[in-house]
This record gives sequence, structure tokens and C-alpha cells, in this order.
Amino acid sequence: MTYIAEKPVTETKERQLITIEFAPDIHPSETEYQYEHPQFVFGDRVIIINTYPELEFTVCALELIESKTPSGRLLNQPYWKYKISNGKVSFWKDESALTRYTQKTCLTCSEFNNYQDNYGRGWCRQFDHPAKTHHKKTNDCIVNGALELDLPHAEYQVGNIVKIIDPDENYTEWAIFEVIECMHNRYLYRSTETYLHQPEWYYRLSSYTDGNTMPSIDFALDKSLWVAENEICSFDMAHNVCTDDIF
Repeated sequence: MTYIAEKPVTETKERQLITIEFAPDIHPSETEYQYEHPQFVFGDRVIIINTYPELEFTVCALELIESKTPSGRLLNQPYWKYKISNGKVSFWKDESALTRYTQKTCLTCSEFNNYQDNYGRGWCRQFDHPAKTHHKKTNDCIVNGALELDLPHAEYQVGNIVKIIDPDENYTEWAIFEVIECMHNRYLYRSTETYLHQPEWYYRLSSYTDGNTMPSIDFALDKSLWVAENEICSFDMAHNVCTDDIF
């Protein structure tokens, strides 16, 4: 990958802006794959899809993932990964795991009764007082939202590194994955049978790479799988898992 700064420096009243362009090294006979422009750039505000609570992150680094043959031909479609941070924690995420952050307001809230007038006025049913379409969603809105409070806490969160439990192998050989989505089992309380035999949470996992090694072809193709919560364990706690008790 070649990094070329071609555009002139732009001055603003606050700080100097520098544009960097990426020029991929494309094999002369490459016809099957192409390089896509990144969906996000440095400084973009994003959230991780299908997570609660919705935490805002800022894109602070980009990485182009590409797998090539010894001659330089691409083995599969190149794609972008993004390092995101909120000042406390940071993650590397695929493009498909992120969406652009938009400030939630009364206009998009189900508890807001919009008067449809020219002043953006309405009524907040949750707090029983006047509100306006441009009012921002606050922490009080989240704390008092019954639907959001109904969901129990998930043992694993997006970004956690886990292992899939395999009773036929030593824990050091168990495959390593990253949690990319959490889904609560809404059918758990449908009957005694489901409650006794179904897990409370399911997790979508993606093959894990620590950033210092070349990802496998499966990982480059963004393959993932859904597993039940009792099929996985925390990466750091795998040595404590007794498979005889589980199976």
C-alpha cells in the first residue's frame, strides 16, 4: 500500500487540515476484485450496530485488509477495518459492524406526540410535559424507557474475545472469536420447555485476529456464526471450564 499526499494543504481558522490519499498497488492483470472507498474516515462519529446502550465512538484509524498470492494477485475482496474509540475503550471493527452516529431527538421517539405545526411542538407521553422535535434524547429518557430496561444484562458484549468450548480438545486448542452482535432469546419464556432447554442469549462471532498477524481467508471473507451462550467462554477464563460438567 502506498500513501500519497497529493492535495494542497488547506488552512482553517482553527487548525491545519492535511488530506492523505491511498493508492493501492494493483496487479496489472487484476480483474476480479477492486478496492472500495472507505465508508468512514478519520473523525467520523459512529456506533456499533445492534448493541445497547448505544455508545458513540470516533474513528481514529483505518486499515486496509487484503490477502494476496506471491505474485501480487488478490485472493479475495479487500475491505476496511476501523479503530474506534470513545476515550475510555477502543476496538477494531469491520465496516459492516458500524453505522454512522445520529443524534436521537424527540422526533424519532415513540413516546413523542408530534403536533405537526410549524414550531416543532409536541407532547412527551413518557414525562407528561411539552416537548419539541429538536430536543435531544437524554440519559433520563434511557433510564425511564421501559422497553430498554426489560432486557437483562448479557454476559458478553460486542468486542469481547471468547473461545468456543470443544470437549474433545484441550482448552488451548479452542478456536478464538470476537463477539460482533448480541441477541436476546425473546422466546425463552414462551413455555416451560423453552425456559429449561434454550439459552437466554445468542452471540454472533467472527474469527479473531490480534492485528499483528495476517487474517485467514475465512476472516477476510467476513464469515461469522451464531452460537448459544453456553457454547462459549471468556478467552481469559477458558482454563477454568470443566467440560465434564457441561457435557
